[in-house]
Amino acid sequence: MDHIDSLTSAQSVLRWARETPHAIAVIETQFRYTYADLAALIVKTAKVLRPSVTRPGALVGIECGSRYMHLVLVLACECLGANTVSFVPPELTDDNELLPRCSLLCIEANNAS
Repeated sequence: MDHIDSLTSAQSVLRWARETPHAIAVIETQFRYTYADLAALIVKTAKVLRPSVTRPGALVGIECGSRYMHLVLVLACECLGANTVSFVPPELTDDNELLPRCSLLCIEANNAS
């Protein structure tokens, strides 16, 4: 079987940010985010997460009210070589078997609710 090299999702976003920075990448509620906005926030988030996600293969839990921020966190973790798992508030309990395996838990509160 032939090996196919492909870009990661984060690399694809960064490529589109270079080629079409003002094109709309994400629409969430009344907000529109360009590829340049998305790429800049992915890079900034990866820099913030880097000290906490110190090794490739780390597991990062995400609970996020914003689909845009959830995407940013997933792609920033991808840049660092970390894996992600998505949670919803009822899953953030002591009886969740996966939660203790997370090296980092990212929670973004939804201020709209």
